[in-house]
Amino acid sequence: MRVAEKLQNFTVLPSTSLAIGYYNNFLKRVFEAFQSSDEYRVIEKDKDGNIVSDTVHQVENRRPVLHVLLPRRLQDLDVEALKTRTAQYKQIVVKATGRDFPFYISGTTNGEKSISLFDIPTTMLSSKIAIDRIFSPDFLARENNASRLEEREIANFERTLRIMVPEKTAERYFKFSLLK
Repeated sequence: MRVAEKLQNFTVLPSTSLAIGYYNNFLKRVFEAFQSSDEYRVIEKDKDGNIVSDTVHQVENRRPVLHVLLPRRLQDLDVEALKTRTAQYKQIVVKATGRDFPFYISGTTNGEKSISLFDIPTTMLSSKIAIDRIFSPDFLARENNASRLEEREIANFERTLRIMVPEKTAERYFKFSLLK
């Protein structure tokens, strides 16, 4: 089944390109950064987004677990909606050559050998914009079409990521769940 799933063709949906870009330009680069970086910073912010503390930690585990939190609805990725949803997490920044990679973490990083990183692929908001521009408001309002298109985009984004992630890496280091 896994081999057959990997052999399926990509679909021609906005989420396909978004997932490929998200994997190649972000997730893959994070794994590379943990391979070459000796430290990362943990930045804690208050509910208004102001930095409360900024601490440096040593990288002890070169292979973090990456949790991709997929939205239930694309509108859940709106900036204001995300502020509420991410309030319980701390922000972590992995320093790397070229650029820093921001993530969220839950709990503490003190003395932990392994670290779990949470990311919300906000790039998927582009799918909502595409849906709203391609289809008329009348079409989207009929027969729950808007919801079905969004569900299809979210499912395709996840499916494309699963195709992109090497199988060995996927099982142990990538987790997919829904954003709460």
